[in-house]
Amino acid sequence: MSININKIRSSIPQIIMIGDYPPIIQSIMDYDFLCQKESPSIQAIIGANKRGQRYFWGKKEILIPFYNNLDETPNHLNDRINLFLNVTSARRVNFTSEITVNALKNIIGGVIFAENIPEKNTLGLLEIIKNKDIFLIGPSSVGLLIPGKLKLGAIGGVEPRQLYNPVLYNPGNIAVFSASGGMTNELINIVSGFGKRISFCLSFGADRFPLTTPVDAILTAENDPKTTHIVYFGELGGTDEYEIVKLVRSGKIKKPIIAYIGGSISDHFPTPPQFGHAKALAKDKLETAKEKLEALKRSGVKTASSFTEYVKLIKSIPDVSKDIFAVDVNYLDLHIRKKALFASSISKETPSGVEILGEDQLTLSKNNSFSYIVSSMLLGRKIRSKELEEFTDLTLKLLVDNGPSVSGALNTIITARAGKDLVSSLAAGLLTIGKRFGGS
Repeated sequence: MSININKIRSSIPQIIMIGDYPPIIQSIMDYDFLCQKESPSIQAIIGANKRGQRYFWGKKEILIPFYNNLDETPNHLNDRINLFLNVTSARRVNFTSEITVNALKNIIGGVIFAENIPEKNTLGLLEIIKNKDIFLIGPSSVGLLIPGKLKLGAIGGVEPRQLYNPVLYNPGNIAVFSASGGMTNELINIVSGFGKRISFCLSFGADRFPLTTPVDAILTAENDPKTTHIVYFGELGGTDEYEIVKLVRSGKIKKPIIAYIGGSISDHFPTPPQFGHAKALAKDKLETAKEKLEALKRSGVKTASSFTEYVKLIKSIPDVSKDIFAVDVNYLDLHIRKKALFASSISKETPSGVEILGEDQLTLSKNNSFSYIVSSMLLGRKIRSKELEEFTDLTLKLLVDNGPSVSGALNTIITARAGKDLVSSLAAGLLTIGKRFGGS
């Protein structure tokens, strides 16, 4: 199941979050802001018991709408969504992902962040998307990155200091793949450290049955016109590399691959050790790092016997990118931010002026009565009842006209608070008696 990267490049990413994970969501918001997009790619969050969640868009806060489930999301929103990021717990991933791919008709694909998902559930998801033109990356994946276009997950980092790396925004010619999320980000740093740029990057996750396999990822790079070289970091365990060997020998993969397989130290243990990832266990000789590396080397893939050599091979890749993108936002603008004490869902400031209930302030005041505007602002939504508008209008008139009736008492209070004696204070109130005030 290869991914059509060009299809994503030519689209406008519209993401729905399945679950709430503030650091990842904020990092995607910051990435979009640094890409100089007009609005965030995240359109909504599926969570529980919230109307919305505040996130920073640059230095300002904006409200991302919350919905309990996809049944509550408006149709116009569902029609826009083409990507999803599932950050729910392992026990809910299968159920929520299945609902998402079936409910959203324009969905292109998604990423699953959670780890420790039962292998049976992962295989169930593979069965669901088998006959759909949809990609799924994960489980246990930090996501997909297309420089200057899309950050779908924690990939590239979640802190502002990590997001100030120009390689995240400058499209290049190197595709980067790894099972490990940490190693994926490390490879991004290595590539950028040599002044080179990536065409796209993804972490397929370290579970035994990833939804997007290493073979799928490399075929995606092979079919991507902007990719000229592939950087692949594999691990001991599994037999994916032998599938890559077959494709290279058959001529289906022609682009140069630079590969390194981690875990060669396992050969020095009396029994195969289990490394950090679920898949990182060599059950037999074929699954060891040494055997897989040698098989890749025999097929013509550029391989490295050490990580130092691997870095040197990456350095030798020619960089064909010419465009330059500079992050022109001050680092401190994203690093030092403070949440507001409260947020208004009624009015907001926009580049064109103030909006009230989604409508320009001047237009709203010209086309509607004062009582209509007051009632709508009190309720937090535009009213539809003409009777309510008329009742509010009458109430306001009665309250406003009550001013003269209390003016005598008010003047007495003000004079007393100014330090005058009782007689002077009383006189101030009495002298207010006029045609509209009978001294009550």
